[in-house]
Amino acid sequence: MITLLLLLWLRRLKAGTPRHTYRFHPLLFSALLLLLGIAACAQQKHFTIYRNGKPVGHLQLQTAQHHGTTRLKLESEVQTRIVTLIRIKATEESWYQQEQLVYASVRRTINGLEKENRTLTAVPGGCRLNEDGRQRHISHPPVGYSTLSLYAREPLQRSHVFSDSHAQLVPIRKIEAGHYQVALPDGKINEFWYSGGRCNRVVLRSRWFTAEMIADN
Repeated sequence: MITLLLLLWLRRLKAGTPRHTYRFHPLLFSALLLLLGIAACAQQKHFTIYRNGKPVGHLQLQTAQHHGTTRLKLESEVQTRIVTLIRIKATEESWYQQEQLVYASVRRTINGLEKENRTLTAVPGGCRLNEDGRQRHISHPPVGYSTLSLYAREPLQRSHVFSDSHAQLVPIRKIEAGHYQVALPDGKINEFWYSGGRCNRVVLRSRWFTAEMIADN
């Protein structure tokens, strides 16, 4: 069934259908990556997550590219004790076509209970946010770089990045060469370090939780 849908989709693209008349389908593109063997050779980057100097979880970033489309997928899992033992799982994805964000999703659970589940789809003049079964339009200029991109490459000459979780542009400040700080609307402060353009360290600070991520590769 997936193969048939892909063939129909590719035939439509081959026929020269204008880009504005069809929608981006992340599931179909994922299947296309798999069939073409691209997903199997996608670049992967692994981080170990530390709290108070002790490992408490892991994070994996996967980057796949094909014919002008880029997919970033971040999966993380943390198990630690604040007041009681908590286990946090998160999956985030961003899809770009011709270096512009067309789709993003964020899903987060705490101790198995869903705490966040939202999708963003690019539309003229901004994006359509789908959250908790409700939809609304958010106005913003085209997005070429999001907070998920920070884990993949250095934000050279950028003053703002798009936060998928908050569905808005947020300022980014260069502290020094290879060191940047992002202040989020909820008060969290994230800092990123780079070497050779690649992220090798991240520190996430919130009111209740501070975590450090160190790249394994």
